[in-house]
Amino acid sequence: MSAELQALAMQASQIDGEQAAASPEAIQAAQEEQAAMGLAEQNAGAVAMILGTAVPILSKLYPSLADVYTEDACQSIVASVSPVLAKHGVDLSQWGGAYKEEIGAAMVCVPIAWATVQAVKHDVEAREAAKQPQAIGQQKTAAQQRALVPGDYGYVEPDANQSIQ
Repeated sequence: MSAELQALAMQASQIDGEQAAASPEAIQAAQEEQAAMGLAEQNAGAVAMILGTAVPILSKLYPSLADVYTEDACQSIVASVSPVLAKHGVDLSQWGGAYKEEIGAAMVCVPIAWATVQAVKHDVEAREAAKQPQAIGQQKTAAQQRALVPGDYGYVEPDANQSIQ
């Protein structure tokens, strides 16, 4: 009879466990966990898209970034950041949708703005480089215009027999 009692006790504990899992709190916790996992997967796709778009653009501005943000590094970032975003309830798909136009404008305008900065910088440097040889030449001309006097290096006493023309 003790074997029958043990079997009944096991069945009762299984039923208790099933009922505890079916309680409203347990169901809600399971749904929240499932929603968080779904949000983490959505965020993983969004983070991968952001890195896939940003890294090539930023690598044009800063070429060494391509060595830092390798495919493995980007995958590690996606795997580590996505659950954190989901934990805090951040849904990147909503954020991207709300700022779709701004993101598109930034993707077009930022590279053009950077190219503009580089072009202006190049022009300013070229202009300054063109001025430097003139300034050096003008300094030599000014030194050459000054007559040497006794005591100056290179001064030669005129010969009394030579006529000055």
